[in-house]
Amino acid sequence: MKRYWKLAVLIPLIVLCIGTFYTDASGSNHPEFFLKAKEGNEQEASRVLLQARYKSDTVSISTKGSEYQSEQSFWKSLDSDYYDSNGLKDLAKEYPQFMRGKRYPNAFYIDDRVIGYANIDSPPDFWKGQPDFIIKVSLYDKKQKDSSSFEVRVPKRNVYSFIHLYNVHISGQTMKLFTFNYVKNGHTEVHLYTLDLDKKNLMTDQTILPSRSSDANSLDDIREVSETNDLKQQSDYTVFQVNHHKIGSTTESSESSKTEDTRELLVYDIKRGKLSKIESDSIDELLKETSALEINQTGDDLFLISKDNPKGLRVIRYNLADQKISSDLTIAFKDIQVNKGAVSFSKIENNRLYMLVTTNKDRLAVPTVVIAELNTGRIVYQGVVSRKDDKDLGNLQILTLSLK
Repeated sequence: MKRYWKLAVLIPLIVLCIGTFYTDASGSNHPEFFLKAKEGNEQEASRVLLQARYKSDTVSISTKGSEYQSEQSFWKSLDSDYYDSNGLKDLAKEYPQFMRGKRYPNAFYIDDRVIGYANIDSPPDFWKGQPDFIIKVSLYDKKQKDSSSFEVRVPKRNVYSFIHLYNVHISGQTMKLFTFNYVKNGHTEVHLYTLDLDKKNLMTDQTILPSRSSDANSLDDIREVSETNDLKQQSDYTVFQVNHHKIGSTTESSESSKTEDTRELLVYDIKRGKLSKIESDSIDELLKETSALEINQTGDDLFLISKDNPKGLRVIRYNLADQKISSDLTIAFKDIQVNKGAVSFSKIENNRLYMLVTTNKDRLAVPTVVIAELNTGRIVYQGVVSRKDDKDLGNLQILTLSLK
């Protein structure tokens, strides 16, 4: 064995050198991108992170430059793939044991006392024609610094083809789970499961929004409303969007036509246990006339962002607690030509609206980041994705906008 010791040392060294060489070589071929300020305070964009794809590699772009996934360490690459929310990454650093296997922001509830997480799992037997859905609950007591977990089965589980967890809320020793239950006949119901955290059992299963498609000439489509990824910003309200369709008459030469008729927004008050419709002429008008409409819930505020106007965005801010519109303004884009519907991604945080806009410049799509103050509509930052060598962006494709 002694005569092989040199070989045993040399082989790992050669592999390490070759790997380092190819990593450096591949990295040297990557152009460096960055977010270049064109107007406003660059500090406003310090938290903006664009996820993009350049050729076959994934790249993150910020005001400081770019970082390619192929150039990251193995463990950092795994971390960026697993947690797509910075709030989850922070939780994983602070509570590593509790966070194992937990990655969905909608499944969390966090306050000063507890971290709650719920998941609805389908055992392997489900795919063998034996339907079964299990609610798995995990809790972390911040004061006691210990965790607990339990499981309960979903009642009437053989009725559903799939159950999607939408929202989690904890009050005292009671956990409430809002779910979209997809019935095997094709309809969708919104359920509220209430669990007793002391007794570790299911207290009630309430259908708060049943499918209204009993009429053969109508079809209702229930959709969730996007919520902020800020895990620490909880709300006592959860919002649903319902699209009402009418089925057209059928003939021998044509199939039945589906025409969208009306849309409405429903709010469930978690503390009062009451479901109600948002009553507002301005919001009804927007729901009726605007096809390119983004709806986001941030805490107790609901934002409706109309993207139909190429000159800017109309933003309505509705307070769920006060049940009234707190602002209705237009954010006008400055000195940029925008295609209709060119705002592909937007984020709301700390009274700022972060937008990724595709503009036209010499027939090339130029990704532009626009940040506006929500109280006034004033644009506080405008910047474009650029290359350090001033060349064209080439095969760069922007995927998402997030905040660090």
